[in-house]
Amino acid sequence: MNNYSSVFMTEQDAIENLDHAFKHGFCVSNLTCQKAIEALNKQIPKNPVQSSMQTYLCPICEKEVKPKVNVGEYSIEAEKHCSECGQALKWDDVNP
Repeated sequence: MNNYSSVFMTEQDAIENLDHAFKHGFCVSNLTCQKAIEALNKQIPKNPVQSSMQTYLCPICEKEVKPKVNVGEYSIEAEKHCSECGQALKWDDVNP
């Protein structure tokens, strides 16, 4: 264990801590804990879902999201977050 383990935590660690607090009644407000968990979950990038040959959807709200597009010598970067719900997106495992 390093010296930073008590200072730095991943989003997943924070979610687990909040979930534990929520389940054991340590939250000041259950709604506050639930909203914090939802917000942290949106920061963990998820792969878009391919719905057709060139169409991809947010895995949470199913709004269309744009992959990277190459046009001649130019390229348009893929969306990093869903514009509807704010879900972080990762395109590593997606082959547009």
